[in-house]
Parts: sequence; structure tokens; C-alpha cells
Amino acid sequence: HEIIETVPIISNREEVVRAVEKLEADGGTMYTNPLMTCLTWLKPYKMLNISCAVVFMTDGLPGDKGYYNSLLKEYSKLEIPIYTVFIGKEEKGRLETKRIASETGGEQYTVESVPQLIETFKELPSRIERKVKVKSELFLEEEVVEKKSFDAPILALISGLLITLWILNYKREKIFF
Repeated sequence: HEIIETVPIISNREEVVRAVEKLEADGGTMYTNPLMTCLTWLKPYKMLNISCAVVFMTDGLPGDKGYYNSLLKEYSKLEIPIYTVFIGKEEKGRLETKRIASETGGEQYTVESVPQLIETFKELPSRIERKVKVKSELFLEEEVVEKKSFDAPILALISGLLITLWILNYKREKIFF
């Protein structure tokens, strides 16, 4: 029902483990706040064309169902897949997390035990790595210089101008070359 702990995008695994160990199950379940927070963190990376993905883990049904649908559309538009992990046996929870994964291009996992959770988290990085799209654009700018040789019409025009100048000069100075 509220965000209790956040860990920014870091490579320090101990920091993430410390944050998870502090957590205690309590209150209701809301999907909107964590999905909005992740999107806020990841948008700048997407603007720099860096591939991103979210792993969303929950053990409950959302109390805010419907409120996060617009967020899912934005994740999809930005091509940020959400990989969901539902902990438990609740079919409605599995189906909702499957919908989230499906709408954003991610995958859904259901676990019922700690060993399953550990195996899922071992498998996830390779699944995400294979599925994230890499977009690249190449812009080629080349200056082209076109060299033209004088062709017959231009030579004829220049010759005509020179003859005209010679005639004018001859009439004015009465000089023969």
C-alpha cells in the first residue's frame, strides 16, 4: 500500500540484499506506485537508447487495479518489458501478473517456495538479456562535390564572348592582332 524502501539502479548487490532483508510483510498491495517509480527511473535511460527491463515481484492482488493500466501502455511504448514474479498459489494473482508481462513484452513466473524463487532469479538475467531489443540508428552524412568539365556549349559561349570583346576592342582602338 506504500513504498517502504527503494534502491536506485546500482551494481552493489549487497545494498539490494540489505534493502530486501529489512522488509516485513504488511498492509495491502498496490502496483501503481512501484511501477510509476520504476518508469520515472528508467525513462532517462531509454532517452539515451539504453535497454531496460523491470522485475516486478508481488505476493498479493492489487488494491489499485485499473489505475496502472496507463503506465503499462507507457512501458510498452518505451519498449521496457516487465518481468513479473508472483509468489503464491492465487490464480487471480498469477493471471494479473501474466497480463502485465504480456502487455509490456516481458514474461511471467509463479513461485510457491523459496527454492523456486532462487531458481527464478538465477534464470531471469539470461531471459531478460535475450529478450531486450537493441535499437540503433545510423546517420550517414557525406559531402559530395560534383566536378563538371566544360562541355561544348559552354566553350562556344566563352569563345563567342571573347570574339565579341575582340571586335569591340578593334573598333574602339582600330588595332589588329
